[in-house]
Order: sequence, then C-alpha cells, then structure tokens
Amino acid sequence: MWRIGLQVEGGRYFDQLAATENGFWLFPVAPGELLRWVERTPDWLMMQSAQTTGREIEAASSSRP
Repeated sequence: MWRIGLQVEGGRYFDQLAATENGFWLFPVAPGELLRWVERTPDWLMMQSAQTTGREIEAASSSRP
C-alpha cells in the first residue's frame, strides 16, 4: 500500500486521492478545507506532447558533431 502527501499552491496539504476516468479528487488533511478537483489531461494531448518531445530529442542528438 502507498501513502501519499500532496501540497498545492497556498500551502494546503492533501492526504487522499480518488482517481476517475476524467481526473481526480484531492481530500484535504485540515478539517474545514474543501475538496479539490483536478481535471486529467486528455490522452490525445499527452500522446501529442510525448511525440513532440521524442522528435526534439532526435533532432538534438542528430545535430551533434
């Protein structure tokens, strides 16, 4: 079992995560804090980013003397 601790801007801490198909919920440690929804980046956008990064690495390595 893994235990995680997440800190986001503003210094708030979250200790539980619930993943869904479209994103995930963060559950705060401190009482009275609100849940936080984080939308997941779509697969097609992540794939496009990975392909672009791969081409940039190939171009950089082939331009070396």
